[in-house]
Amino acid sequence: MRSYLVAASAAAIALHAGVAQAGTVTLFEDDFNDGLDASWNQEDLRFNSSPFQWATNDELRRNGGFGDLYENYTGGAGLAATASSAAAPGGYDVALVSPSISIPADATDVLLSYDANYQNFQNSDRAHTDVTTDGGINWISVLEWSEDHGSFFGGPNGDGGGEEVELDLSSFAGEEIQFRFRYFEPNGGTLSFYWQVDNVALTAVPAPAALAMLVPAGLAATRRRR
Repeated sequence: MRSYLVAASAAAIALHAGVAQAGTVTLFEDDFNDGLDASWNQEDLRFNSSPFQWATNDELRRNGGFGDLYENYTGGAGLAATASSAAAPGGYDVALVSPSISIPADATDVLLSYDANYQNFQNSDRAHTDVTTDGGINWISVLEWSEDHGSFFGGPNGDGGGEEVELDLSSFAGEEIQFRFRYFEPNGGTLSFYWQVDNVALTAVPAPAALAMLVPAGLAATRRRR
């Protein structure tokens, strides 16, 4: 299931059905159980020569080869977004880019959270989480990994083995952002392991006055997909 708000005011997001706890609203969420749809953009940053893109673990399994070993190793259940150079060796630099999401100017405690399992190969590959406020012209790295996170092929189907990630994006309040998961090999290598991401959510706490307001027009800014 995925849902997100587009260009919503603080008052409008108070109407969103994805309220996780008192005062917190969900601006975006995706558990990938419907697969990777067109709301996500795929980018090949290696001159369109990377031998693979992000896919679900089920797609990799059905494609055979090393990928047929893949379950969801993040600790989440069902499908996970997965990038694996082991399934298709070759030089690579691939990014999974979110849709544009507006963060209200008065929002606080803006958190990007997700479950992950990343396995590094001999310190050769990288897993970065980046944010842009100008449509992808410039990217700001908010998390950089070059070491293992989670256990290798650990915890299929929600049994554990992954790592929960929370990133504070409060400095982006008032901005329209996109975030991306960039998996790449900076030194020209061609074979590494994998990075999996699941249960992605962007949440925020609007100002108290916004939570008290119910503006019917805000419903027009809400999009939900199942």
